[in-house]
Order: sequence, then C-alpha cells, then structure tokens
Amino acid sequence: MIKVKALAGVFFLFVCPMAHAATCGVDTTWRVSFAELPNMDQRDGKNFLINFVKEIVDEAGVEIKYDIVPFKRSILNVATGRADMHLPFLQPDGNAVINEKLKYSDAVFFEVPFNVYMSAKSDFAAGQIDTKNAIIETFSAHKHFFSFPVTASDCLECSLNKVILGRIDAFIYAAASTDSTIKKLGIDEQIRREHYKSFPSKAVLPRTPCGEAFNAKLNALVPDARRTATHPAFRIGPPEITN
Repeated sequence: MIKVKALAGVFFLFVCPMAHAATCGVDTTWRVSFAELPNMDQRDGKNFLINFVKEIVDEAGVEIKYDIVPFKRSILNVATGRADMHLPFLQPDGNAVINEKLKYSDAVFFEVPFNVYMSAKSDFAAGQIDTKNAIIETFSAHKHFFSFPVTASDCLECSLNKVILGRIDAFIYAAASTDSTIKKLGIDEQIRREHYKSFPSKAVLPRTPCGEAFNAKLNALVPDARRTATHPAFRIGPPEITN
C-alpha cells in the first residue's frame, strides 16, 4: 500500500473500521485500488493510469492511498468498502449498474480499441463476424461483450495461430495487447486487422451516497484532465489502423 497519510491515520483505519467506513473521503483521502494488468508497467512512477489519477487528485486538493492488486481482489476491495474506487474496468454496454453493490463511473478515463484479427490469406471480412457460420474467438473475460456467438479463449497466442491456420475466421480483442503479441511472435505479415469498436474504460464505484459523491467529483475532473494529458492513451479520437 502506498501511503500518503500519517501513521496515526492508518492506525485509526484498523482500530476503528466502522467509523472510517461511515466517513466519505471524497474531500480528504481517496482510496484507489488498481488492477494488475498485462502490458502495463506496474512500477511506481511508470504506470500511466496511476500517474493520471495522481494528477486528478492533486487538482482536487486531496490525498491518495492506493494498492496494485489482482483484478478480482481489486473489485472486491470496492464491494467490501476497503477502497473508494477500482480502475480500470471496461463497460461493454450502456448499463451503468454492475451489480447490487457496484456501478460504473460516468466519467470515461480512456477508450480501449478492439480489433478484428483475420488471416492475411483469408477472404473473410470483419463485416462477417456476426454471420451464422462464422467462427470467432475472443478472450474469455470479454465473451459477454458481443451479441453474436463467440468462443472463449484463455490463450492469446493460440487464438492468433488458429487465425493463421484457418481454424477460426477471426479473433477479436484489445488492440494493444494483441498487437504486442503479434509483434513478439513475428507474424504481422500473416495477420490483417480491422477496427471493431472502442470500449470505454471507467472506474468502479460503490452504489452508495459516497460513491455518488466520487462520481460527481470524477465527472468534474476527468474530462479536463484528459484534454491536457500527454500520454496517448488519453487522446480522444478514432484509433489508427495500419493495415
């Protein structure tokens, strides 16, 4: 845990958890839980999302305490009141509610473009992904993002090899992770790609009055912070596709 608060405050948190839970820190200290993610530098000062949130916190004039933990644990931190928000979380549709305890923030921190990856030798087109006989794969955690039938995969490299071999028609997934894997495998000339859709990446907040207060604060701060951010992840506009 990165602490920007006196040890006395931390002692109070553990000795009097109920009192702390009843106090909303939107104007004092933000407890942020970041998920460990592949292809994202986790080192202090190197994680673009953490740096962005720190800039927002500075603008808000508050302090921050944060963790970088496994994804499911990070979500659980918010559900159990151990954190005020989790980042990042893709929103697959327009539903603002995640479950009875959690909701998406209104503010969009950045967009994640998903591409359709096809064999360079195939005549299959991205516009055919929702046709009856198309065989499409995506990463298992995002299977529910799509309204047409898709097969779940837990092996990105395996899915790309299936595309090249013609065993599946296409693979749909986040451009950054997939393109990085394609480069590592040296198979760029064997793959075609077309942009499918960009999904908004938001914060996960509790469905409580404090969560609503954080939602309003993020709404006021995030858009302006994105407009002045220098990291390309926060640019507002369509993604670039090279082939």
